[in-house]
Amino acid sequence: MGKLCEQTFKVTVGFRVLACRNMTVLSDGLVKELRAKTLDEMDNCIYCLIYRFDAVRFAQQVNELPNYELTDIQFAQFIGHAHLQISYGK
Repeated sequence: MGKLCEQTFKVTVGFRVLACRNMTVLSDGLVKELRAKTLDEMDNCIYCLIYRFDAVRFAQQVNELPNYELTDIQFAQFIGHAHLQISYGK
């Protein structure tokens, strides 16, 4: 029997998911990289990811968004960090 190699997969959850030719994946939701050697391992990782999602907490956080304000500098810093994260695939 051969040795199993760990494979890397990108799991995305969101309403809008974009994939580029260079394997960059963008989503308005979650983009998670997971590693698994078997199909059962991958299935278990995805199940745990979905099982741990707290829909009530997420809805509360979305409802609180209108209560937040950012200054121009904070907004610029946020956009800069987001751009870096996308550029470096984190």
